[in-house]
Amino acid sequence: MRKRAAIAIQFNWIFILIVGALILIFFFTIINKTRQGAEKNINIEMLSYFETILAGTTVKSGTLENYSLAGGSLELSSDFYSFQKDQRRIRNKIIFGPDLIKGEKLIVLTDFWSMPYKIDFFVYLTSNEVRYIIIEEDQNLPYVTDISELLPDSDFIRKERQNYLRLTDLTDLNYYKVRFIFVNSDLEPDEMSYFEGNLAKKKDFSAVKITYNEDVDMYGEIQFYKKQGDSLVKDEQPLPYLKKETLRGAIFAEDAKFYGDSLKKALAKLDIISTIYMNNSMELKNHFGNDIVLSNRGCPVTLDYIMEYISKILMNEKYLTLPNFITLYDAAKYIDEYNNELRPNCRTYLY
Repeated sequence: MRKRAAIAIQFNWIFILIVGALILIFFFTIINKTRQGAEKNINIEMLSYFETILAGTTVKSGTLENYSLAGGSLELSSDFYSFQKDQRRIRNKIIFGPDLIKGEKLIVLTDFWSMPYKIDFFVYLTSNEVRYIIIEEDQNLPYVTDISELLPDSDFIRKERQNYLRLTDLTDLNYYKVRFIFVNSDLEPDEMSYFEGNLAKKKDFSAVKITYNEDVDMYGEIQFYKKQGDSLVKDEQPLPYLKKETLRGAIFAEDAKFYGDSLKKALAKLDIISTIYMNNSMELKNHFGNDIVLSNRGCPVTLDYIMEYISKILMNEKYLTLPNFITLYDAAKYIDEYNNELRPNCRTYLY
């Protein structure tokens, strides 16, 4: 009898343990699902917040804005942005920025890219915790000033100029990314030992080396460098830039791939807008042909020249090479010159 009672007691305890475990599992499952649901809602809210910011850039050309990140962080590429594991497509926006944006503030700068007619907004993104260091050498100080002016003066953007001989004196200011900027420099960042100090070992740092001849707002080449150990190595082949808007994009972009992908999107839009202006030019030429006064002033001929150079833009293969970009720059320059001739002579203009 006692034996049966002992067995019954054991069975009751086993039953209680099993039921208790099931109850705990049930409650832990509910808690976990509630937590996941809350995180999902936060993710969606952050993505929607960022999407709203991007949507607002189309009416704020040439402005600098800062937005609270509320302790969150965004992962970024030329095509996607994500928060935690939730991802959304950027669609038709042309953006340049680091692959990770975190910190107190999201910094948003916008500007139009014109070739010579307006093509699209460029959106530049960064954080108040990204540090930009422009390297000075005696022979390149005027160029350093040009590049410094591409980075806005703002309390939320950390930009500084540093002599290359004092790079070993740089201290860690607790920025999570550091971008070194060389301009028309004889230095080779991947052969320098200046980055082997405390800053390089602790931080995600990278560099760009910008080379141009006459004017920062023309064209040139950019070599990207990425971190490997405590040093810098070249990141792919040099890429060209076309006007200061794309050059600024290279300074903000995470790496060569990010920059190149955004350039390709910009060039695709250049073709779309150029096609529109080609059609507009044809219609305008027909109008001029029906006006004897305007025909005698050479207005149709001026439009012929404009269409010739628009054709050069459309026929360009859009490879990311400096010779192609020089061709595009020259074509845009002549279109602008002939468009200016239309204003006084033909009482109109193309754009």
